Amino acid sequence: MAASDPIFSVKLTPDDVPGAKFWSPNVSEHSVCELKRWLACRGLPVGGLKDDLIKRCISCIEAGKSGEILLSIDGGTWFQKKALQVIDKMKETSSSSLSTAPFLAVTGWKIFPSGPIPKAFTYGVIYEHIIATARLMSTDGGDDDEFSAAFNTSKPMSKGRQFFLSGHVNDIQDIRKNDFYFLKAKVMPSYSQTSPYNLREKTNMSAPLDVSSMDREELLILAKLSEQSERYEDMVSAVKRLVEYGQKLTDDERNMMSVAYKNVVGQRRSAWRTISAIQEKETELQAPSKIYIKEITSELEQLCSEVLDILDGLIKVAEDDHLVESGVFYYKMRGDYYRYLAEINTDEPREAIIEKALDAYSKSDEMAKELPKTHLITLGLALNFSVFYYEIMNQPKKACELAKKAFENAIGELDSLKHESYRDSTLILQLLRDNLTLWSSESE
Repeated sequence: MAASDPIFSVKLTPDDVPGAKFWSPNVSEHSVCELKRWLACRGLPVGGLKDDLIKRCISCIEAGKSGEILLSIDGGTWFQKKALQVIDKMKETSSSSLSTAPFLAVTGWKIFPSGPIPKAFTYGVIYEHIIATARLMSTDGGDDDEFSAAFNTSKPMSKGRQFFLSGHVNDIQDIRKNDFYFLKAKVMPSYSQTSPYNLREKTNMSAPLDVSSMDREELLILAKLSEQSERYEDMVSAVKRLVEYGQKLTDDERNMMSVAYKNVVGQRRSAWRTISAIQEKETELQAPSKIYIKEITSELEQLCSEVLDILDGLIKVAEDDHLVESGVFYYKMRGDYYRYLAEINTDEPREAIIEKALDAYSKSDEMAKELPKTHLITLGLALNFSVFYYEIMNQPKKACELAKKAFENAIGELDSLKHESYRDSTLILQLLRDNLTLWSSESE
């Protein structure tokens, strides 16, 4: 093949490789696993803490190199896939070399391995499967935090191999169907169980944690332990009960409530986006994916409504006691959760939801005038409010104006920042600048 052939001009884009594209314009919203995958796709170092990974990603974006994807990522699997598509176009054939996967076979399974394992089984392929399917499991209403913790903060491949070697994965079978290779097995729910895990079976693990008899101090301890162990469903139970005591929340308690709901809602927002993308691309999966979308949407609506009900009471207390910082925080949070509802609602009530989000953000913005321009809550409000204008209102010009104003105001007062908040404030400023760069380039 001559060097001038189109095959030599093939380049990978973030859309071609699983995990090479962020689902949110806010880099900090992504998990450690997602940040590492994003960096690996560009041949960048993946070591360090989450803050280090975020800074590395931001530096890459600022340098304008976020679109440069390694051709050799995952052993060249994705380059080969794209190259084959180029070859198909060159041949002007109507058939595609990469056909849609058939439905899982009912018969014909053999003891694994029935033959050579395809070389295409790379980390990227498995990662794509995790993104597309595993998060769906976390929306089944059960106790999914152990799985979520493993996916977000650990090495799922390593843990999976350890579990496999433990003897708790049995009856492994495989089958080849056309150009596709499938595996299935019976899996135990944990090292202590001796019977296969049935995903459809509802067990006592799906019941929420009983916190009705705990006092305030016990609830605080439980919330902190839940956060450290990344069991956010339990953390939600604790902070929800804490609010029911009727006292105004301290700064730490307020932040714990935000973290708890942000994580349980964030898991479902990610699942909703994933299945929505599958619906658009995979026509054969539209029917079953509609069922998932309906379930995920229902859970999101329930959780968001729960948060908004809690915020109604907290906002009243903040206004009655003239607590400016708390008022800005709660109104911003109210805007966020109406924004989440607007993301998943395409019916007529969406306009009313958007109006409520705008009202909440506007009230928070008005109250924030009494806070320093470099205050974490003020900067966080500017970041989320501008995202709301860009993604929900479809007003990129207004989004840029808001982000630019907040950025310039804060830059002028950086010297007044306290040491303990300097790092977090500058991180949000970087995110504001990144959004400005991205939005401005898109409008040109």
